[in-house]
Amino acid sequence: MATTWQIKEYDRFFAGDPWYGDNIMDSLQRIPTEHWHQPVGHQTIAKVVGHMLAWRKKLVEHLQDGVDFELAFRSAEEWPEVSHLSPKDLLDDLQENQTALLKTLAGFPSEKLPQTVPFRHKYTTEEIISGVLHHDFYHLGQINLLAKLVRT
Repeated sequence: MATTWQIKEYDRFFAGDPWYGDNIMDSLQRIPTEHWHQPVGHQTIAKVVGHMLAWRKKLVEHLQDGVDFELAFRSAEEWPEVSHLSPKDLLDDLQENQTALLKTLAGFPSEKLPQTVPFRHKYTTEEIISGVLHHDFYHLGQINLLAKLVRT
């Protein structure tokens, strides 16, 4: 199993009670529907959520099937088209991914955590698991900033 700490952190940050503020779901559910696709510069909240999902899905795929952990920088795979998706669709997709991610982490063999992952840099599986969580932290901050800018 992946470390208990990693599972706990993914769970806490997604829908729990993190010490530093609101979790992903609370933050996203507070954003009015009409703001999700409203652009601020070249970004929308929906695009950033789609981007987070791309990385989270790639992590699950890697952990389940051992596929390379590679998303081409600024590609359609890394930044999927989400303009046709409603906030509910994106939130449902996030919830489905979270369920799959926690289940996959719980069943992932701990002896594989220190193995190097095929990637443009040499990271271990454990570092990738933590890295995707850090990626979520970063983009949740971006989403909260976009949500404030859209309101003004």
